[in-house]
Amino acid sequence: MKKEILEVKSYVINSYAYSETENWDRMEEELLKGENILESLVNDTKYMENKRKYSIDKAYVLMGEIKNSLKSKDVGIFHLKYKNLLEELNGLG
Repeated sequence: MKKEILEVKSYVINSYAYSETENWDRMEEELLKGENILESLVNDTKYMENKRKYSIDKAYVLMGEIKNSLKSKDVGIFHLKYKNLLEELNGLG
């Protein structure tokens, strides 16, 4: 699971880098890659009993929130959502 969490973090960090140039399409692409990994963790039955399940679920919800923040095209809101998501991911890995 650690490898998957690191991959998700890299995609989230990449999206942050694209936020500096306000490249919303690339930000969304990076977040979608990370979301797909988190979704597979959420749906993977071997992690269902994992004590980190709550944190994985929370990270998945936060990923949805950061993706939704792209609609407003407000970098400030994106950065707040980024901080929340990254803190949760850091707690996992």
